[in-house]
Amino acid sequence: RGRRGDGARYACGTLAPRRAGRKARSHSPIGTLRRMSRTGDLLGAAAIGAALLIRASQTRRIRRRCESGADAARQRFTPDRDSRIRIVQPIRSGDPRLRETLTDTLTEHGTKAGRVVEWLIDADDQLAADTIESILLQHDLGDCVVVLTMPAAPDGVNPKTWKLAKRLQALDADNTDVFLVLDDDTRLSEAGLRALIRELDAGAMIATAFPRYERRGPLPSRLLADWVNGQAPTTYLGLPGPARSVNGMCYAIRTRDLIRLGGFSGIQHLVVDDLAMCEIVRSAGGRIAQTTQPLTIGTDVRSFLQLASILHRWMVFAQLNIRRGDAAERWLAIRQLVAPQLLFAGGLATAGHLAFHNRSRFSLVAAVLGITARAALIRANASVTRTLDSERAFASAVMEIAALPAAATATINPAITWRARRYRIGRDATMTAQPSTSDR
Repeated sequence: RGRRGDGARYACGTLAPRRAGRKARSHSPIGTLRRMSRTGDLLGAAAIGAALLIRASQTRRIRRRCESGADAARQRFTPDRDSRIRIVQPIRSGDPRLRETLTDTLTEHGTKAGRVVEWLIDADDQLAADTIESILLQHDLGDCVVVLTMPAAPDGVNPKTWKLAKRLQALDADNTDVFLVLDDDTRLSEAGLRALIRELDAGAMIATAFPRYERRGPLPSRLLADWVNGQAPTTYLGLPGPARSVNGMCYAIRTRDLIRLGGFSGIQHLVVDDLAMCEIVRSAGGRIAQTTQPLTIGTDVRSFLQLASILHRWMVFAQLNIRRGDAAERWLAIRQLVAPQLLFAGGLATAGHLAFHNRSRFSLVAAVLGITARAALIRANASVTRTLDSERAFASAVMEIAALPAAATATINPAITWRARRYRIGRDATMTAQPSTSDR
């Protein structure tokens, strides 16, 4: 009995309190917060690392494709002597650099043999007509360009594809000319044009290029250029598999193929003509060729409100592209484009919160290394695509994160403003005109 009493006193007086103390300390609020902080550190770093691994694989693809494009560019350029290159620019006034861009197209391509430049303007666009007249008077190159006036597009019809459809209707079905669509704010170099024609001669049904924005003007305009120039190589050259999209700013296709596919008449009511053209070509079994020569686009963004409007518009188009793709394409876009952005932004947000609120040095180092590594990958992409100055890589990485709220607003409100006109975009890519507001 004595031993049992001693054992009871030993258990009650010595061991039980110590065990209870250890148990209390292990479940204290401070200990729980510390474990949560360590878990947050690891989760934030893991999200950043996963995003960077996806981006690194894209950088390798970009480098390989640019090297292949450089090898093709060194080959002798021998265009078909029996066909011309018809450079068609649908024009709508409103771009402050319209005169500069049109002059560049005329002097770069209008004077060369085997090419014809065609400018399509609306009958009610007097400003565009006056701009063209002054260009022709100044440079005395009236014989190098054809100016065609079209009736204004009705409501609910894309003004660009409306003019293109009217022009295509006047061409013969057996026409072997190259029909090259070029936006009125876009400049195409000689090397870029040759790359497009070379792809058509190699068997592609349609060939396209990718954008490079000029970095000049007010700060919002320069920030937009940083964002586009950092994202474009990944979007157009970094995805696995064959090209799946067409850049509507510039693409080339044989006139006979374009007519055989139905032309632009069936897609005039769609706001994204490049997506519609891509779907038509792919449904016909045609190959899309993505060249590695960048286009040069000039823009003039004068306020951060206008910058937000442009980002919102592009995010509406991007989400529309994802929704209209098949299951495999949607999964590819989510895996290669959406997931790395969300992982990177979420990892940085977690690491930043822990670094400043919990004084976590690990999270601070992870955040700094993550943004530095992302800027390094953007710099590596720019070194082979010639789209971005190396010193702007960090700004491009920051803009990549800053543009994410535009994706949220595009989901909630799929309405856009384009050159002083307001459109609501339907899930089927149709456009409905709304009361106009000022954008550009």
